[in-house]
This record gives sequence, structure tokens and C-alpha cells, in this order.
Amino acid sequence: MRTKHILLMALIMGLFVQTAQASVAQPRVIPLDHIVAVVNDGVILNSELNEYLKTVINQLRGQNTAMPDMSALAKQALDRLILRSLQLQRANKTGIQVDDATLNRSIQCIARKNAMNLQQFRNALLADNMDYESFREDIRKEIIISRLQNR
Repeated sequence: MRTKHILLMALIMGLFVQTAQASVAQPRVIPLDHIVAVVNDGVILNSELNEYLKTVINQLRGQNTAMPDMSALAKQALDRLILRSLQLQRANKTGIQVDDATLNRSIQCIARKNAMNLQQFRNALLADNMDYESFREDIRKEIIISRLQNR
């Protein structure tokens, strides 16, 4: 009887160890972002490229423009992001900045040109799946690049 009890305990322990090993041996794979371009001291991540591509595609659809080949579109988008990164790096080295007051006035002007107040404009951005803070920083970068080009 004691032998059966020991055998049963050994079997239960063996199943427990196998179950524990199976749960440890099955790590969860989480895809990470990766670098698609190195631009001097900066990088362009795949997530940035995808976000920019999404914006471009939404703009093309909004203008009822025929969709170009995706590989060509992705290459053009990457080229634009590289150029933008180079320009922003150059602007940073020359000390070009945009303060919040100037940025706020520019965004209010954009809203007015679209016949909206600021809250309506924010709501329109959300309806287009655009984050207001991301839009705000994009406008800041565009102003910086414009100032760089006008020097």
C-alpha cells in the first residue's frame, strides 16, 4: 500500500514539474519596433514610417487620388522622413525654435482657415484618427523647417 502511495505521489509530482516546465518554456513573443534608417545621430523607427504612411494614405483617400504602388509610396515616405530629420537636425544646431505661443497662434489660424474654432478643430482631428498632441508637434516641426529654409 505504501508503495502505491509513493508511486502516486511521484506521478503527481512528475505532472506538476512537466506543467511548470511547459509554462516556462513557452515565452510570449512581443514584436519590437525596429530602425529603418539612421540619419546622422538620429534614427527613424518603423513605427514612425508606418504612422507617416497612414497619414499620407488618409490624405490621398480624402482627395480621391488613385493609390500608388505601396512599395513606391513607402520609399517616398521614408525619403521624406529622412529629409525632414536632416532639416530638423540642422535647425537644432542653428538654434531655431518655436515657442508655444507662436505654435498656438499657428494652430488657431489653421482652425480659422477651416472655418472652425479650436475645439471643433480638435474634434475634427479626432474624427480623422489624429492625435492633437502629435498634430501640434508636427506643426511645430513644419514651422521650424520653414524658418530654416527662409534663412
